[in-house]
Amino acid sequence: MDSRGLRLPEPTLEPNDPAALGWRARDARPADRGSLVKVFNEAFHRHDEVSLLDWRYDRNPHGSAWTVVAADGADAPVGSYSFVPRRYVVNGAETLVMQASDAMVFPNWQRKGIFRGLDSILCERAAKAGISFGFAFCGRRSQKGFLDNGWLAIAKYRQWTRVLRVGAAAFEARRTDGRLRRALVPLEALRARSKDQALRAALEGFEDSPVERFDGAIARLPNPNYRIVGIRDAPYLDWRMLETPRRTHRPFLLRRRGEIVGFYDVECSPAGRGYLLDARGADLACERAALAGAIERLRAMGAGTVRRQSSRARSSMRTCATSASRRRPSGTSCRSSCGSSGATRPPRPPSIRKAGMSSTPTATPREWFSGPLVSLASAQ
Repeated sequence: MDSRGLRLPEPTLEPNDPAALGWRARDARPADRGSLVKVFNEAFHRHDEVSLLDWRYDRNPHGSAWTVVAADGADAPVGSYSFVPRRYVVNGAETLVMQASDAMVFPNWQRKGIFRGLDSILCERAAKAGISFGFAFCGRRSQKGFLDNGWLAIAKYRQWTRVLRVGAAAFEARRTDGRLRRALVPLEALRARSKDQALRAALEGFEDSPVERFDGAIARLPNPNYRIVGIRDAPYLDWRMLETPRRTHRPFLLRRRGEIVGFYDVECSPAGRGYLLDARGADLACERAALAGAIERLRAMGAGTVRRQSSRARSSMRTCATSASRRRPSGTSCRSSCGSSGATRPPRPPSIRKAGMSSTPTATPREWFSGPLVSLASAQ
């Protein structure tokens, strides 16, 4: 059951034929968590505990995750895939959507159709439950699997980097950009330093402070001017930033004349790699102040670089993909934080078409960007 009292169905799954590929699909069980964290750590090169999956799948205030696993002949999980409920505002109306998450499999079980099979099961379940749309953030390697299974690429993500000081973190940030970019790191640091005065100017009249718990003032911040935007209220931000077992988030509230006008969330690794994870402001000046505050905060924490991902139609870092929608509210389809209506889609798998997934084209992917897109990275 989600935070709005909507009961999410938990239908049983018909297992795949284990004779063909050696695995079958079934619902995840509480006893699977120990095995799933091993798959998670091997697939994503992590060293996390079971508590992380408990937090991700069970404690989300927007609803518990739907998780299916691929089990071998001994019924042991060898792969897993989840749909995580998220509350969004679509054309002014609140609705429940699904975020595809943690598509993972042991390396020796790859190329056995596990992602395609589990994705089709969860999409069919969402369609039967009346979920309007879903979305996913894909890396370069996982993008092909989503697109091959009928998802549609609707936006690309670019990773922005600001060099704060010359050092190992700065050279590591440019490791995959070629020798020339690495050689230009000192010049990049000098260029960034020339903008420090603009950062200080952006912070004039604002003050920030660490967050102990978010309160209702956050919910009163105006939403970005997009037709589709994720709800980030106090319970969600507390869960996302303050209750994670990793304990690496450092959220700060931004105030102007004593009034809360925004927030930002940063993280700094022991190696000096800083990340701007989230930021929001009541207006453009507050957005700039949030960016400036995050950069100055990471500098004080010893970061050598600051990295931030933002969606731009012309960028090339990450792709956001969406499933076909069913009974789209007001003619809209999926977008994770900006955009509007649907688009021409590749054919869905038969199970999805049978579940009534719509494929009526109404716009192109670029037209999902319906509102002014304020890039924090470009507001330096």
